[in-house]
Amino acid sequence: MSLDWLRPAALAGLAVIAGPVLVHLLRRQRAPRVTFPTLRFLVPTRAAAATLRRPSDLLLLCLRVTIVAAAAIAAAQPVFVTTWRHAAWERRVARVLVIDETQSIGAAVPRVRDVVAAERGGSTQVSEIHTTSLAEGLKQAAAMLRRADAGRAEIVVISDSQLGSLTAADVGALPPEIGLRFVTLGAPRRGATFRGWRSFHAGSAPAVEQQITLDGSRTRIMLIASKPSAREVTFLAPRERAEDVAVLKRVVAAAGAPEMPVDRGLTMIFPGAVLPAVEPLRVLWMVNALAIASADARLLAVASAHRGAPARSPGTPWVPLARNGSGQPLVLVAAANQNLVAYVSAAPSELVAAAALRSLLFAIVPPPNWREREVERLSASQLAGWTRAAKPSAARWTPQPPGDARWLWGLALLLLLVEGFTRRASSSAREEHAHAA
Repeated sequence: MSLDWLRPAALAGLAVIAGPVLVHLLRRQRAPRVTFPTLRFLVPTRAAAATLRRPSDLLLLCLRVTIVAAAAIAAAQPVFVTTWRHAAWERRVARVLVIDETQSIGAAVPRVRDVVAAERGGSTQVSEIHTTSLAEGLKQAAAMLRRADAGRAEIVVISDSQLGSLTAADVGALPPEIGLRFVTLGAPRRGATFRGWRSFHAGSAPAVEQQITLDGSRTRIMLIASKPSAREVTFLAPRERAEDVAVLKRVVAAAGAPEMPVDRGLTMIFPGAVLPAVEPLRVLWMVNALAIASADARLLAVASAHRGAPARSPGTPWVPLARNGSGQPLVLVAAANQNLVAYVSAAPSELVAAAALRSLLFAIVPPPNWREREVERLSASQLAGWTRAAKPSAARWTPQPPGDARWLWGLALLLLLVEGFTRRASSSAREEHAHAA
Protein backbone atom coordinates (compact mmCIF):
# COMPACT_ATOMS: atom_id res chain seq x y z
CA MET A 1 0.00 0.00 0.00
CA SER A 2 1.21 3.51 -0.78
CA LEU A 3 -0.03 7.02 -0.13
CA ASP A 4 -0.53 9.62 -2.84
CA TRP A 5 -1.38 13.28 -2.47
CA LEU A 6 -3.53 15.03 -5.07
CA ARG A 7 -2.80 18.52 -3.69
CA PRO A 8 0.36 18.22 -1.58
CA ALA A 9 0.77 22.01 -1.40
CA ALA A 10 -2.20 22.11 0.97
CA LEU A 11 -0.04 20.40 3.63
CA ALA A 12 1.38 23.83 4.30
CA GLY A 13 -1.85 24.37 6.23
CA LEU A 14 -0.37 22.24 9.03
CA ALA A 15 1.46 25.39 10.11
CA VAL A 16 -1.90 26.68 11.37
CA ILE A 17 -1.55 24.19 14.25
CA ALA A 18 0.66 26.77 15.93
CA GLY A 19 -2.41 29.00 16.36
CA PRO A 20 -4.27 26.94 19.00
CA VAL A 21 -0.98 26.19 20.80
CA LEU A 22 -0.12 29.89 21.10
CA VAL A 23 -3.64 30.71 22.23
CA HIS A 24 -3.43 28.17 25.03
CA LEU A 25 0.09 29.29 26.06
CA LEU A 26 -0.74 32.98 26.13
CA ARG A 27 -4.10 32.60 27.77
CA ARG A 28 -4.21 34.66 31.00
CA GLN A 29 -4.36 32.50 34.13
CA ARG A 30 -6.12 34.04 37.10
CA ALA A 31 -4.54 33.40 40.55
CA PRO A 32 -6.86 31.90 43.17
CA ARG A 33 -8.14 34.26 45.88
CA VAL A 34 -7.18 33.41 49.48
CA THR A 35 -8.73 35.18 52.49
CA PHE A 36 -5.89 36.48 54.74
CA PRO A 37 -6.50 38.34 58.04
CA THR A 38 -3.61 40.81 57.91
CA LEU A 39 -0.55 41.82 55.89
CA ARG A 40 1.54 43.06 58.89
CA PHE A 41 3.53 39.84 59.19
CA LEU A 42 4.42 39.62 55.41
CA VAL A 43 7.96 40.64 54.50
CA PRO A 44 8.24 42.66 51.26
CA THR A 45 10.66 41.28 48.58
CA ARG A 46 11.85 42.28 45.12
CA ALA A 47 12.10 38.71 43.80
CA ALA A 48 9.56 37.72 41.19
CA ALA A 49 8.29 34.24 40.59
CA ALA A 50 9.58 32.92 37.27
CA THR A 51 7.83 29.71 36.25
CA LEU A 52 7.20 28.09 32.88
CA ARG A 53 3.47 27.99 32.31
CA ARG A 54 1.82 24.87 31.09
CA PRO A 55 -0.82 25.17 28.34
CA SER A 56 -4.29 25.51 29.75
CA ASP A 57 -6.98 22.89 29.04
CA LEU A 58 -4.78 20.17 27.53
CA LEU A 59 -7.80 18.16 26.32
CA LEU A 60 -9.24 21.12 24.40
CA LEU A 61 -5.80 21.90 22.99
CA CYS A 62 -5.39 18.34 21.69
CA LEU A 63 -8.85 18.42 20.13
CA ARG A 64 -8.25 21.73 18.39
CA VAL A 65 -4.83 20.71 17.09
CA THR A 66 -6.30 17.47 15.76
CA ILE A 67 -9.16 19.35 14.03
CA VAL A 68 -6.75 21.73 12.26
CA ALA A 69 -4.43 18.85 11.27
CA ALA A 70 -7.32 16.76 9.91
CA ALA A 71 -8.62 19.72 7.85
CA ALA A 72 -5.17 20.48 6.41
CA ILE A 73 -4.55 16.86 5.47
CA ALA A 74 -8.05 16.57 3.97
CA ALA A 75 -7.38 19.67 1.85
CA ALA A 76 -4.26 17.90 0.49
CA GLN A 77 -6.61 15.09 -0.68
CA PRO A 78 -4.70 11.93 0.30
CA VAL A 79 -5.32 8.66 -1.51
CA PHE A 80 -4.42 5.29 -0.07
CA VAL A 81 -3.39 3.14 -3.04
CA THR A 82 -4.19 -0.38 -1.96
CA THR A 83 -3.85 -3.62 -3.86
CA TRP A 84 -7.61 -4.09 -4.24
CA ARG A 85 -8.01 -0.50 -5.40
CA HIS A 86 -5.38 -0.90 -8.11
CA ALA A 87 -6.93 -4.20 -9.18
CA ALA A 88 -10.36 -2.55 -9.44
CA TRP A 89 -8.84 0.21 -11.59
CA GLU A 90 -7.27 -2.36 -13.92
CA ARG A 91 -10.67 -3.99 -14.38
CA ARG A 92 -12.18 -0.72 -15.59
CA VAL A 93 -12.47 -0.54 -19.38
CA ALA A 94 -12.56 2.67 -21.37
CA ARG A 95 -14.08 2.00 -24.78
CA VAL A 96 -14.27 4.16 -27.91
CA LEU A 97 -16.69 3.20 -30.68
CA VAL A 98 -15.45 4.23 -34.13
CA ILE A 99 -18.64 4.31 -36.20
CA ASP A 100 -18.44 4.30 -39.99
CA GLU A 101 -20.68 6.96 -41.54
CA THR A 102 -19.87 6.46 -45.23
CA GLN A 103 -22.62 6.09 -47.81
CA SER A 104 -22.02 2.37 -48.21
CA ILE A 105 -23.24 1.62 -44.69
CA GLY A 106 -26.44 3.63 -45.03
CA ALA A 107 -28.74 0.60 -45.23
CA ALA A 108 -27.32 -0.82 -41.98
CA VAL A 109 -27.97 2.28 -39.83
CA PRO A 110 -30.70 0.59 -37.70
CA ARG A 111 -28.31 -2.24 -36.97
CA VAL A 112 -25.64 0.28 -35.94
CA ARG A 113 -27.88 1.57 -33.15
CA ASP A 114 -28.34 -1.94 -31.76
CA VAL A 115 -24.60 -2.61 -31.79
CA VAL A 116 -23.84 0.70 -30.07
CA ALA A 117 -26.39 -0.05 -27.34
CA ALA A 118 -24.88 -3.50 -26.77
CA GLU A 119 -21.31 -2.16 -26.59
CA ARG A 120 -22.30 0.50 -24.07
CA GLY A 121 -23.53 -2.15 -21.65
CA GLY A 122 -20.17 -3.71 -20.80
CA SER A 123 -17.85 -0.78 -20.21
CA THR A 124 -17.25 1.87 -17.56
CA GLN A 125 -16.52 4.69 -20.01
CA VAL A 126 -17.85 4.71 -23.58
CA SER A 127 -17.28 7.41 -26.20
CA GLU A 128 -18.32 7.56 -29.85
CA ILE A 129 -16.51 8.84 -32.92
CA HIS A 130 -18.57 9.17 -36.10
CA THR A 131 -16.30 9.38 -39.11
CA THR A 132 -16.06 8.80 -42.85
CA SER A 133 -12.39 7.78 -42.51
CA LEU A 134 -11.68 4.79 -40.28
CA ALA A 135 -7.94 5.56 -40.28
CA GLU A 136 -8.55 9.04 -38.86
CA GLY A 137 -11.10 7.58 -36.46
CA LEU A 138 -8.48 5.23 -35.01
CA LYS A 139 -6.09 8.14 -34.45
CA GLN A 140 -8.75 10.17 -32.66
CA ALA A 141 -9.77 7.17 -30.55
CA ALA A 142 -6.18 6.52 -29.45
CA ALA A 143 -5.82 10.17 -28.42
CA MET A 144 -9.05 9.99 -26.38
CA LEU A 145 -7.98 6.80 -24.62
CA ARG A 146 -4.69 8.33 -23.52
CA ARG A 147 -6.74 10.67 -21.31
CA ALA A 148 -9.13 7.99 -20.01
CA ASP A 149 -9.21 7.03 -16.33
CA ALA A 150 -9.25 3.26 -16.71
CA GLY A 151 -6.82 0.39 -16.46
CA ARG A 152 -7.74 -1.02 -19.88
CA ALA A 153 -8.61 0.61 -23.19
CA GLU A 154 -10.41 -0.78 -26.20
CA ILE A 155 -11.47 0.43 -29.65
CA VAL A 156 -14.47 -1.10 -31.40
CA VAL A 157 -14.75 -0.42 -35.15
CA ILE A 158 -18.34 -0.60 -36.42
CA SER A 159 -18.27 -0.62 -40.20
CA ASP A 160 -19.03 -2.57 -43.35
CA SER A 161 -15.24 -3.18 -43.59
CA GLN A 162 -14.77 -2.19 -47.21
CA LEU A 163 -11.46 -3.19 -48.72
CA GLY A 164 -9.00 -0.33 -48.34
CA SER A 165 -10.85 1.38 -45.48
CA LEU A 166 -8.07 0.28 -43.10
CA THR A 167 -4.50 -0.87 -43.61
CA ALA A 168 -1.99 -2.74 -41.48
CA ALA A 169 -0.11 0.54 -40.99
CA ASP A 170 -3.24 2.17 -39.50
CA VAL A 171 -3.64 -0.68 -37.02
CA GLY A 172 0.07 -0.89 -36.25
CA ALA A 173 0.13 2.79 -35.24
CA LEU A 174 -2.07 2.03 -32.22
CA PRO A 175 -0.37 1.53 -28.83
CA PRO A 176 0.03 -2.22 -28.20
CA GLU A 177 -1.96 -2.19 -24.93
CA ILE A 178 -5.13 -0.86 -26.62
CA GLY A 179 -7.55 -3.63 -27.52
CA LEU A 180 -9.18 -3.68 -30.96
CA ARG A 181 -12.35 -5.37 -32.16
CA PHE A 182 -14.37 -5.21 -35.39
CA VAL A 183 -18.12 -5.43 -35.87
CA THR A 184 -18.91 -5.89 -39.56
CA LEU A 185 -22.39 -4.85 -40.70
CA GLY A 186 -24.29 -5.02 -43.96
CA ALA A 187 -24.55 -7.76 -46.56
CA PRO A 188 -21.60 -8.19 -48.94
CA ARG A 189 -22.08 -7.06 -52.53
CA ARG A 190 -21.09 -9.25 -55.45
CA GLY A 191 -20.67 -6.48 -57.98
CA ALA A 192 -21.66 -3.00 -59.12
CA THR A 193 -21.77 -0.90 -62.28
CA PHE A 194 -21.54 2.87 -62.21
CA ARG A 195 -20.40 5.83 -64.27
CA GLY A 196 -17.00 7.44 -63.93
CA TRP A 197 -16.09 10.91 -65.15
CA ARG A 198 -16.86 12.20 -68.62
CA SER A 199 -13.92 13.30 -70.72
CA PHE A 200 -13.28 16.80 -71.94
CA HIS A 201 -14.03 16.91 -75.70
CA ALA A 202 -13.11 19.32 -78.48
CA GLY A 203 -14.91 20.29 -81.68
CA SER A 204 -16.99 17.60 -83.35
CA ALA A 205 -15.40 14.78 -81.37
CA PRO A 206 -18.06 12.93 -79.33
CA ALA A 207 -18.01 13.13 -75.57
CA VAL A 208 -16.83 9.92 -73.90
CA GLU A 209 -17.98 8.63 -70.53
CA GLN A 210 -16.50 5.89 -68.37
CA GLN A 211 -18.65 2.92 -67.42
CA ILE A 212 -16.99 1.01 -64.58
CA THR A 213 -18.00 -2.51 -63.55
CA LEU A 214 -16.72 -4.12 -60.37
CA ASP A 215 -17.04 -7.90 -60.17
CA GLY A 216 -15.34 -9.24 -57.07
CA SER A 217 -11.63 -8.50 -57.46
CA ARG A 218 -11.99 -7.67 -61.18
CA THR A 219 -12.50 -4.17 -62.57
CA ARG A 220 -13.70 -3.47 -66.10
CA ILE A 221 -13.82 0.03 -67.65
CA MET A 222 -15.65 0.77 -70.88
CA LEU A 223 -15.69 4.06 -72.76
CA ILE A 224 -19.09 4.87 -74.17
CA ALA A 225 -20.34 7.84 -76.15
CA SER A 226 -22.48 10.31 -74.25
CA LYS A 227 -24.09 13.66 -74.80
CA PRO A 228 -21.83 16.64 -74.17
CA SER A 229 -22.38 18.59 -70.99
CA ALA A 230 -24.46 21.73 -71.08
CA ARG A 231 -21.56 23.57 -69.39
CA GLU A 232 -18.38 24.17 -71.38
CA VAL A 233 -15.22 26.15 -70.79
CA THR A 234 -15.43 29.74 -72.04
CA PHE A 235 -12.40 31.15 -73.89
CA LEU A 236 -11.71 34.87 -74.27
CA ALA A 237 -8.96 35.57 -76.80
CA PRO A 238 -8.39 37.86 -79.82
CA ARG A 239 -10.17 36.78 -82.99
CA GLU A 240 -6.90 35.94 -84.72
CA ARG A 241 -6.20 33.39 -81.96
CA ALA A 242 -9.35 31.35 -82.64
CA GLU A 243 -7.45 28.53 -84.33
CA ASP A 244 -4.93 28.40 -81.47
CA VAL A 245 -7.80 28.04 -79.00
CA ALA A 246 -9.23 25.16 -81.06
CA VAL A 247 -5.84 23.43 -81.06
CA LEU A 248 -5.56 24.01 -77.30
CA LYS A 249 -8.87 22.24 -76.72
CA ARG A 250 -7.87 19.28 -78.89
CA VAL A 251 -4.52 18.94 -77.10
CA VAL A 252 -6.17 18.88 -73.67
CA ALA A 253 -8.84 16.44 -74.90
CA ALA A 254 -6.15 14.12 -76.28
CA ALA A 255 -4.15 14.32 -73.03
CA GLY A 256 -7.27 13.43 -71.03
CA ALA A 257 -9.17 15.62 -68.64
CA PRO A 258 -12.63 15.58 -67.04
CA GLU A 259 -15.54 17.54 -68.43
CA MET A 260 -16.92 20.56 -66.62
CA PRO A 261 -19.75 19.86 -64.15
CA VAL A 262 -23.02 21.65 -64.84
CA ASP A 263 -22.95 23.57 -61.55
CA ARG A 264 -19.47 25.10 -62.00
CA GLY A 265 -17.94 27.38 -64.61
CA LEU A 266 -14.47 28.18 -65.95
CA THR A 267 -13.37 31.06 -68.18
CA MET A 268 -9.90 31.14 -69.75
CA ILE A 269 -8.61 34.61 -70.78
CA PHE A 270 -5.56 35.31 -72.94
CA PRO A 271 -3.66 38.57 -73.65
CA GLY A 272 -5.51 40.91 -75.99
CA ALA A 273 -8.99 40.05 -74.73
CA VAL A 274 -11.08 42.44 -72.69
CA LEU A 275 -10.90 41.59 -69.02
CA PRO A 276 -14.26 41.30 -67.28
CA ALA A 277 -15.00 42.78 -63.88
CA VAL A 278 -13.76 40.30 -61.32
CA GLU A 279 -13.84 39.87 -57.54
CA PRO A 280 -11.84 37.89 -54.97
CA LEU A 281 -12.35 34.16 -54.58
CA ARG A 282 -14.96 33.57 -51.89
CA VAL A 283 -16.84 30.43 -52.97
CA LEU A 284 -15.47 27.30 -51.34
CA TRP A 285 -15.08 25.22 -54.49
CA MET A 286 -13.08 28.02 -56.15
CA VAL A 287 -10.76 28.32 -53.15
CA ASN A 288 -10.27 24.54 -53.14
CA ALA A 289 -9.58 24.57 -56.90
CA LEU A 290 -6.91 27.25 -56.40
CA ALA A 291 -5.27 25.18 -53.66
CA ILE A 292 -5.27 21.99 -55.76
CA ALA A 293 -4.04 23.61 -58.98
CA SER A 294 -1.32 25.63 -57.23
CA ALA A 295 0.13 22.30 -55.98
CA ASP A 296 0.13 20.69 -59.46
CA ALA A 297 3.78 19.78 -60.06
CA ARG A 298 3.32 19.54 -63.85
CA LEU A 299 1.82 22.99 -64.14
CA LEU A 300 4.50 24.51 -61.91
CA ALA A 301 7.27 22.84 -63.93
CA VAL A 302 5.85 24.01 -67.27
CA ALA A 303 5.36 27.57 -65.96
CA SER A 304 8.87 27.69 -64.52
CA ALA A 305 10.34 26.55 -67.88
CA HIS A 306 8.36 29.16 -69.86
CA ARG A 307 10.81 31.49 -71.62
CA GLY A 308 8.53 34.02 -73.25
CA ALA A 309 8.12 37.40 -71.60
CA PRO A 310 4.71 37.41 -69.91
CA ALA A 311 2.21 40.07 -70.81
CA ARG A 312 1.40 42.74 -68.29
CA SER A 313 -0.45 41.03 -65.46
CA PRO A 314 -3.61 42.51 -63.94
CA GLY A 315 -3.49 43.60 -60.33
CA THR A 316 -5.82 43.04 -57.42
CA PRO A 317 -7.97 40.96 -56.89
CA TRP A 318 -6.20 38.51 -59.22
CA VAL A 319 -4.29 35.79 -57.34
CA PRO A 320 -1.15 34.22 -58.89
CA LEU A 321 -1.51 30.51 -59.59
CA ALA A 322 1.82 29.80 -61.32
CA ARG A 323 4.94 31.87 -61.97
CA ASN A 324 7.72 31.70 -64.53
CA GLY A 325 11.38 31.12 -63.75
CA SER A 326 11.86 34.81 -62.94
CA GLY A 327 9.07 34.77 -60.38
CA GLN A 328 6.64 36.78 -62.52
CA PRO A 329 2.97 35.73 -62.43
CA LEU A 330 2.10 33.65 -65.47
CA VAL A 331 -1.31 32.26 -64.53
CA LEU A 332 -3.70 34.20 -62.29
CA VAL A 333 -7.23 33.46 -61.08
CA ALA A 334 -10.22 35.44 -59.81
CA ALA A 335 -14.03 35.12 -59.70
CA ALA A 336 -16.71 36.62 -61.95
CA ASN A 337 -20.45 35.80 -61.94
CA GLN A 338 -19.95 32.65 -59.86
CA ASN A 339 -17.37 31.40 -62.38
CA LEU A 340 -13.68 30.78 -61.86
CA VAL A 341 -11.72 33.05 -64.21
CA ALA A 342 -8.12 32.24 -65.17
CA TYR A 343 -5.85 34.72 -66.96
CA VAL A 344 -2.94 33.10 -68.81
CA SER A 345 -0.21 35.63 -69.63
CA ALA A 346 0.84 33.68 -72.71
CA ALA A 347 -0.58 32.75 -76.11
CA PRO A 348 -3.10 29.86 -76.37
CA SER A 349 -0.54 27.98 -78.46
CA GLU A 350 1.96 27.91 -75.57
CA LEU A 351 2.36 24.72 -73.55
CA VAL A 352 1.64 26.57 -70.33
CA ALA A 353 -1.91 27.33 -71.58
CA ALA A 354 -2.66 23.62 -72.05
CA ALA A 355 -1.09 22.76 -68.70
CA ALA A 356 -3.16 25.46 -66.94
CA LEU A 357 -6.44 24.34 -68.57
CA ARG A 358 -5.89 20.67 -67.76
CA SER A 359 -4.81 21.41 -64.18
CA LEU A 360 -7.85 23.61 -63.55
CA LEU A 361 -10.25 21.03 -64.98
CA PHE A 362 -8.94 18.37 -62.60
CA ALA A 363 -9.04 20.88 -59.72
CA ILE A 364 -12.61 22.02 -60.41
CA VAL A 365 -14.27 18.65 -61.01
CA PRO A 366 -15.01 16.91 -57.68
CA PRO A 367 -12.96 13.70 -57.47
CA PRO A 368 -15.07 10.54 -57.44
CA ASN A 369 -15.21 8.70 -54.13
CA TRP A 370 -13.89 5.43 -55.49
CA ARG A 371 -13.61 3.88 -52.03
CA GLU A 372 -17.37 4.04 -51.57
CA ARG A 373 -17.79 2.02 -54.77
CA GLU A 374 -15.70 -0.90 -53.51
CA VAL A 375 -17.62 -4.18 -53.34
CA GLU A 376 -14.94 -6.33 -51.70
CA ARG A 377 -14.46 -6.46 -47.97
CA LEU A 378 -11.55 -6.95 -45.67
CA SER A 379 -11.29 -10.69 -45.18
CA ALA A 380 -12.37 -12.32 -41.94
CA SER A 381 -8.85 -13.69 -41.47
CA GLN A 382 -7.38 -10.20 -41.85
CA LEU A 383 -9.78 -8.71 -39.29
CA ALA A 384 -9.07 -11.63 -36.93
CA GLY A 385 -5.34 -10.95 -37.24
CA TRP A 386 -5.87 -7.32 -36.29
CA THR A 387 -8.16 -8.14 -33.38
CA ARG A 388 -6.49 -8.10 -29.96
CA ALA A 389 -7.51 -8.03 -26.31
CA ALA A 390 -7.09 -4.99 -24.11
CA LYS A 391 -4.07 -5.19 -21.80
CA PRO A 392 -3.49 -3.40 -18.47
CA SER A 393 -2.18 0.06 -19.14
CA ALA A 394 1.52 0.61 -18.63
CA ALA A 395 0.76 4.04 -17.23
CA ARG A 396 0.65 4.46 -13.47
CA TRP A 397 -2.80 4.92 -11.97
CA THR A 398 -3.54 8.60 -11.40
CA PRO A 399 -6.06 9.00 -8.57
CA GLN A 400 -8.91 11.41 -9.18
CA PRO A 401 -10.27 14.00 -6.74
CA PRO A 402 -11.43 13.97 -4.02
CA GLY A 403 -9.57 10.80 -3.04
CA ASP A 404 -9.98 9.83 0.62
CA ALA A 405 -10.41 13.40 1.84
CA ARG A 406 -14.07 12.81 2.71
CA TRP A 407 -13.11 10.57 5.62
CA LEU A 408 -10.81 13.20 7.08
CA TRP A 409 -13.44 15.92 6.63
CA GLY A 410 -15.87 13.70 8.49
CA LEU A 411 -13.31 13.20 11.30
CA ALA A 412 -12.76 16.96 11.52
CA LEU A 413 -16.51 17.61 11.81
CA LEU A 414 -16.89 14.90 14.47
CA LEU A 415 -14.01 16.31 16.51
CA LEU A 416 -15.49 19.77 16.14
CA LEU A 417 -18.68 18.55 17.82
CA VAL A 418 -16.64 16.89 20.59
CA GLU A 419 -14.65 20.10 21.06
CA GLY A 420 -17.82 22.15 21.45
CA PHE A 421 -19.23 19.73 24.02
CA THR A 422 -15.91 19.62 25.93
CA ARG A 423 -15.58 23.42 25.89
CA ARG A 424 -19.08 23.88 27.34
CA ALA A 425 -18.42 21.25 30.04
CA SER A 426 -15.10 22.88 31.01
CA SER A 427 -16.70 26.33 31.17
CA SER A 428 -19.48 25.02 33.43
CA ALA A 429 -16.94 23.40 35.75
CA ARG A 430 -14.97 26.65 36.10
CA GLU A 431 -18.14 28.60 36.88
CA GLU A 432 -19.12 26.12 39.63
CA HIS A 433 -15.63 26.25 41.11
CA ALA A 434 -15.66 30.08 41.15
CA HIS A 435 -19.11 30.09 42.74
CA ALA A 436 -18.00 27.68 45.46
CA ALA A 437 -14.94 29.84 46.21
